Amino acid sequence: MNYTDLTQEVQDSFKRDLIEVVEEEARESELYDLIKPLDIDLLEMLSDMIQEKAEESFEPWTNVAFSIDNDKFEDVVMDVLNTLSKKQPTGEEQSYFQDLSMQLGKEIIIPDDYLEFKYKFAELNLLYLQEGPATEQAVKELKKGWKKATGETLRLSKNVTSKEVEDYYILLEEIPFKTIKNIELQLTDKNIRMYHEIAVVEEGFENITKEDYELLIHFETEESSYEALYAPSHPNRTEWQVRYIAHMGKGHCSFCNETYDVDNDINDLCEELDYFEEISKPLLHYFYKTFKEKFIEQNIPVRDALRV
Repeated sequence: MNYTDLTQEVQDSFKRDLIEVVEEEARESELYDLIKPLDIDLLEMLSDMIQEKAEESFEPWTNVAFSIDNDKFEDVVMDVLNTLSKKQPTGEEQSYFQDLSMQLGKEIIIPDDYLEFKYKFAELNLLYLQEGPATEQAVKELKKGWKKATGETLRLSKNVTSKEVEDYYILLEEIPFKTIKNIELQLTDKNIRMYHEIAVVEEGFENITKEDYELLIHFETEESSYEALYAPSHPNRTEWQVRYIAHMGKGHCSFCNETYDVDNDINDLCEELDYFEEISKPLLHYFYKTFKEKFIEQNIPVRDALRV
């Protein structure tokens, strides 16, 4: 059955759900002032979203098997866009929009197009979360964490922003790494060990090419030496994952607070750095940020995966 064969009631129910989908996406995308032909990627995205909506919707259209061709779907989307563009924001929405604008020092301009209003409103909210004043609870937790990590009292301005609080948390993450020095990097272009690992659990491992690599890092602190191995995640290689972080030689580890001797210890892994991704990943961030010139010199492709 085609969409055009559906009763008006069923078609209207489809549009009601599509309106909700478009309103949701209007916070993320500029859906105002659009004309035909619409971008094919936009249509495909909305089509996927309405299909996901069907799984939770109780509207009549979800109980009917039908198809809708691309041209007709585009017509329906355009109809929804035109309908929503004429919608008026509520008084509460307008007041909140004005309040955010004033607090951020922005000129108060409320768009006439409702879809533009939704987009600008979402922008203001995001900007406020970054530049607006931090909550008392966020400031309290930051000061507590700072005192625990450094032994010092953190003094903040009365107008400290949420973004500034986030920046202090980044500094907190890096404090344990400040003693690191003398790092050496080695990129392995073709990882034989990884071939064997993937062969066990995944078909098609023979497609892995020389573009796959691991990053071996040796680094030192005042009292200890370490070896760390990172590799891109599979299959998309969009993030870096730690393989291991181990002690070298003998010394005292300031991270796990253990005195070690690799020749005599059963386990040479650093229990603090190796076992917690919330530490091992920021550690690689710190390496890249602090010793960036070494990564650049050796053409080590870490930046994209780190999203630095």
